[in-house]
Amino acid sequence: MGFAPDGGWLWLLQGLHALSFAATHVGAMRLIYRAAPDNAAAMAQTIYSSFSGGLLLGAATLLSGWLYDWGGVAGYWAMAAIAALGGFCALFLLQKPAVNAR
Repeated sequence: MGFAPDGGWLWLLQGLHALSFAATHVGAMRLIYRAAPDNAAAMAQTIYSSFSGGLLLGAATLLSGWLYDWGGVAGYWAMAAIAALGGFCALFLLQKPAVNAR
């Protein structure tokens, strides 16, 4: 976080952090369920895990280190803005009808 909240605020913000991770993971699993054929679901989950927990997490770690060196704690606000943008995109996608729903 870009600041050090006290007590209850810390619990609230950490809860939001956990909720954002859970929502992203559940959304990815739902996409895999809807888009991947049954015989390729395990492979799709493996590829998702490799990218999200490996390649993208590694790249984000490198980028956040550079961002922190460049802007200090202000780098956390940039990451929060990116997360908020992702949330707005997700809300936009909820408005679209499912194309290949089972």
